[in-house]
Amino acid sequence: MLSRKILDDPSSPPGGTPSSPPGGTVGLPASPKLLALRWFHAGQAPGRGKVRLLTEKEVELEPPTSSVVRRILADNGEDLLRFVPWAFSRERDGYVALEDLEGVLRPAFEENEILIRLEESPGYSARALAAQDRGFFGIGIVRGKTESNHGMLWRSASQLGAAFTFTVGQRYNRNDKICDTYDSTKVIPYYACDEWADFVKMRPFGTPLVGVEMGGSSLPSFDHPECCIYVLGAEDHGLPNVVRNACHHVISIPAARAESFNVAVSGSIIMYDRLAKQQGFNHCMGTGPPSNGRRVSSGGSCDCSDGIFAWLRRRFSQRSCAVE
Repeated sequence: MLSRKILDDPSSPPGGTPSSPPGGTVGLPASPKLLALRWFHAGQAPGRGKVRLLTEKEVELEPPTSSVVRRILADNGEDLLRFVPWAFSRERDGYVALEDLEGVLRPAFEENEILIRLEESPGYSARALAAQDRGFFGIGIVRGKTESNHGMLWRSASQLGAAFTFTVGQRYNRNDKICDTYDSTKVIPYYACDEWADFVKMRPFGTPLVGVEMGGSSLPSFDHPECCIYVLGAEDHGLPNVVRNACHHVISIPAARAESFNVAVSGSIIMYDRLAKQQGFNHCMGTGPPSNGRRVSSGGSCDCSDGIFAWLRRRFSQRSCAVE
């Protein structure tokens, strides 16, 4: 099996148009006698997926029908009970469930390549979530580049109740003496994933993804899912579009000025907001009765509209006056 990798393009959408292949495919076979079967997970750039090259003789003996493609995916370690394959259809200009396609699959556009996107089965996810008696959450950064930010986030995660932390495609050389001075990874598990596909496979079954990026739903009014994973973008490029589009929710943090926060600060604020809503704290006073509801609601006992954000504005305003 041939596997090819390119750098993620944060601006590339997961879809595309007939003049622009979905996600920007790369390096197709030079010989027209070879047919490429490329598959990738939702949230992953197609070019970072896996490729199986089929020779002309293989195609003649076994044309690439839905059943043949499913067998190739299974033989290459893909869990087809959990992930549903979708094939790109030129006729419908989009992805269609593989089981709904009849006959031999056609290559996408002019290239001699069949594109398959793997998505977690909604039914499988629903059953997995229903089996959870209590909530949990994880948090991590995609393609982060600063070790101090990761260390700050891990410490906040251990203090604010995260079940695990993770990185995808980290761009720094890890040094625990600098990065994890609080020994947070001895308190909660930490997972380092080279590729988004690795993360998708290791994440708890059915757990919704909550992206953190400017332009999302406002955090004060957001109802945190009982079980979820918060996904933060890198310090320079933010959350890649392909990852953002794979998230079930996207949230943003309001600000008095620009809605652009340090990645560790963003994660800490979101985890505190979850804890405060979960325990029914009054954001302004830090008091209030615990909530009896299972869902993490934005209602709680807070009688102000923006809670922690109003408090932060008052604190910085007071600090500015003191400096003057």
